This record gives sequence, structure tokens and C-alpha cells, in this order.
Amino acid sequence: MLERLEVEHQGFIKLAATEVAANLVQMFLNDQFLGGLAKKQQAAARPISMAAVLGAGIMGGGIAYQSALKGTPIIMKDIAQEGVDLGMAEARKQLNKQVAKGRMDGNKMFGILSSIEPTLSYDSIGKADIVVEAVIENPKIKQSGARGTRITGSRGHDYRN
Repeated sequence: MLERLEVEHQGFIKLAATEVAANLVQMFLNDQFLGGLAKKQQAAARPISMAAVLGAGIMGGGIAYQSALKGTPIIMKDIAQEGVDLGMAEARKQLNKQVAKGRMDGNKMFGILSSIEPTLSYDSIGKADIVVEAVIENPKIKQSGARGTRITGSRGHDYRN
């Protein structure tokens, strides 16, 4: 028995001295560090009572659906009625799937859908605690967007107007 433990001990010493072992230890330490930061950020986060999505369409409709489903009312803004209609159709499609699976009834679906405010105007965007950008990846379109609002694009671009 002691011989087996000695063989295992020697194998462990050899393995622990490898670069792979060092990298795995560093990954563990990084994970622990980031977990601690996440807890601090979560504690400092302010509540969000209203959200907004700039750019409706399929992606904006999906974002609006998720926000409304989780209980956060959302303003869904687009520059064209077709985009708003497409976004609302996407949200309805996702909610209909939930109804078809028996996860919610029609009344709950209606309540969630009614917490999405479709609009062509920027007037109500100021009520939002957070604004998500779902505009087509065209800087000229984004720069003509929300005047006086800071929008960070999905590719990390900063568009200030």
C-alpha cells in the first residue's frame, strides 16, 4: 500500500510542476477573482425600472420580449413603422411560443406584450434607466440617432450626439 502511495505522490509532484498545472491554477484564481468582482458589481447595481431598445426589427423585438418577460417595461424605438411592426411581431411570436408550450396563458401574454411601448419618437427614451442599441451596423445611421444621448454600439463604438 505504501509503495502505491509513493508512486502516486511522485506522479503528482511531476504533474504539479508542469506548465499546464500552473495555467489551471491561474485559471482557478482568475475565476475566483472575477466572481468576487461580479458580487461587488451586483451589490452596487441600481435597479432598472424602465429599459429602451433603439432599433426594433427582429433583434430589437427579441430584446423587448426578454425585458418584458423578466418584468422590466421597455420602450422599443425605430425610425420606421415597418421596423416597429417587425419588432412587435417578433415579441408576439416569442410569447405565442410560451403560450403553445403551456408556460403562460393569454392574459399573461397580453400583460407582457402591453409592457412593450413601440414608438417612432425619442420623446420617451429619457424615462429609461438603460438603453440597448440594436441598430443596423452603419455608423451614419447610428450618428443620426438619439440626439443628446450616449449610445454604445454592439461593436464597441461610442456614438455621442
